[in-house]
Amino acid sequence: MGVSWEYVRIINKSPYMLSLNFSGIGTIDFPEMYLEDIAVSKNWTGKLVVTPRIDLSNTSQSLSSLVTVNAWAQGELSNPQAQPLTQQAVNVTGSGKPNFSATVGFGSTVTREQNFNIFNPPGSGVNFTFYAARVFTNDASIPTANLEIVNGADQNFVTPVPAVSHSGKVNPPVSFAHCTASDDTAPNIIGPLVEVIDMQQNVTQDFLSFPDTVTISPGSQLCILLSAAAAAHTVRLTMKWTEDIAVPAQGGVITSIATQVIQDGQPAGNPVVEATPSGGPQGVLLTNDGQLTLAKTLNLPVGSFSRMNIFTGVANNVFSLVAHGLGVKPDIVLFIQTQSAFDATANNFEYDPAGSDATNARVANTGGASTRPFTALAIKK
Repeated sequence: MGVSWEYVRIINKSPYMLSLNFSGIGTIDFPEMYLEDIAVSKNWTGKLVVTPRIDLSNTSQSLSSLVTVNAWAQGELSNPQAQPLTQQAVNVTGSGKPNFSATVGFGSTVTREQNFNIFNPPGSGVNFTFYAARVFTNDASIPTANLEIVNGADQNFVTPVPAVSHSGKVNPPVSFAHCTASDDTAPNIIGPLVEVIDMQQNVTQDFLSFPDTVTISPGSQLCILLSAAAAAHTVRLTMKWTEDIAVPAQGGVITSIATQVIQDGQPAGNPVVEATPSGGPQGVLLTNDGQLTLAKTLNLPVGSFSRMNIFTGVANNVFSLVAHGLGVKPDIVLFIQTQSAFDATANNFEYDPAGSDATNARVANTGGASTRPFTALAIKK
């Protein structure tokens, strides 16, 4: 190599992002499974150092980890290229994309209907390709299993289910999917059905036999519903899928970082921010119609509180118990009288924490013997 070179072609058929150090010019990041003809200036000394940096997919993206370097002299290359590389896969699991699965089990169902939903958030920017959707039950009444595509807001069933990476590495890829399940009293068929199968007792059946797949774009979800004639049976529901990998900008250099999130035109109740810690219940949910749900505490610049609830009741000068609806014993209860014609004498509503509990607040109107209605705000710090 020498200073007369005009282009250097890098063919990266590996699962790694590369660091390319062109001596005398500088260093760039180069994406996995990518081909590009990189223009070099006269300052290049002819030395190129290629360093694997990041395993982007944490899977075997390519059948090999081959990097090819070619150089073109002035005028030799008339049509420089820059494009992602593809490879023929035997099936979807051989595409090199990250593989995930999620499974939910019901040891003895409470109701007749079990739902399992995997949602692709609108902002994910990737498609999910499902290659397995499996159902097992020990029910002998030949229940029906339904596979449906649901567009719009996340169904967000009550039971969170983890999405598990198949890479087996210490730092595996993380799925965009939000997986939830429920043991419901009524069927939840609201989208177009992909298939319905009659379930045999103690036999695992799969909706998606190779080469069948179902692809879900951002803002959609795939749901399995098992509908039986009776409750108290064992059910296991499993789905497996791959997720696309975002290709970095040409040359592997990120040119901008998002500074805001805009979500317009989605159905009311669609999640904007959702977070569920591993092994725990949902922690944060912010929907596009302005509803914010926090599992624990809202920290303010000064102080914090974890719960508050408005309730109503009546009180006289004898302490009595009134349901406050907070779910825990309040630290503070603030009152306002709600009678249309206020008394000439002052009413003094009081809250007794020692005599209260997670269900009832012990309250009284110590300013008069007459019973007076009130509205109160219960707060837990």
